Amino acid sequence: MDFGTASFKYQSKIIDLPYLVVSFPFSNTFYFQVFPSENTECLLERLQRIFRHIGGVPTTIRFDNLSPAVSKIMGKGARKLTDTFVRFVLHYGFRYEFCNPGKENEKGHVEAMVKYVRNNFLLPECTVANLDHFNKTLWNKEEEDRYRVHY
Repeated sequence: MDFGTASFKYQSKIIDLPYLVVSFPFSNTFYFQVFPSENTECLLERLQRIFRHIGGVPTTIRFDNLSPAVSKIMGKGARKLTDTFVRFVLHYGFRYEFCNPGKENEKGHVEAMVKYVRNNFLLPECTVANLDHFNKTLWNKEEEDRYRVHY
């Protein structure tokens, strides 16, 4: 799981919005959702929407050390997690892994998918009037992408 940022046309202005990408390396597929902020509520809501759409929860999700999940990085790879994130993990029952600080290459598949999503779905700037409606239109586009010829 990782974030990207893309420019959107909203109310005749160009604004940057974050998007969340969840990639599945073994099937080379992905899901993504755009949201107004990278705060805890947006992260967990978007993950929840993806879980609902796919009808399940991945057994393990690898994260960056994002502030909605990690409140402090301690020595020897230990982390103090936010209470909200811990409750979310317990509710959905998945395992989490965190990359070492500054080692984005440890999640290379999703890094590539963030770039792929931006280049193939979000450029040039998309016009957005309603973010929820826009996100609903993405489900079909993501699933149609599975049928493209892969390398």
